Amino acid sequence: MYRAIHGIVTGGSFTVLIITALLLVSACGGQERDLSRQLLGTWAEASEPLYQVYEFSEDGTVTYSLLTSETSGSAPTTRTGSYELLENSMLVMRMPTETNIFGLTIANDRLTMRSPTITRADGTTTRGQDYVFNRVQ
Repeated sequence: MYRAIHGIVTGGSFTVLIITALLLVSACGGQERDLSRQLLGTWAEASEPLYQVYEFSEDGTVTYSLLTSETSGSAPTTRTGSYELLENSMLVMRMPTETNIFGLTIANDRLTMRSPTITRADGTTTRGQDYVFNRVQ
């Protein structure tokens, strides 16, 4: 048994094992930073009758624009606020009139913001909804 362990420790297998462990540890700590970098830029959702656009900036500001089919040809409704990405992939957006919290996932060039299910004091429930946006190049 000593020879088997000694062979692993002195051989290249041990070095590979240590490098793999270090990469896994560093990847876990950097997940939120990576998600934060991936979030930067412009994201659009086009679903009749709405066209929504979010633009996330490095300084923590977010600009939201909404254009409806009824207002086509006119200027979109635009609001600017701030955003914060929390440790558990939760996105908090603070706009002038409201604060929204979403679960956040980004895969390739697709952003999914999931609103939570809400149960009000009167017992009524609003189910959570997924909002899917594509990156605008």
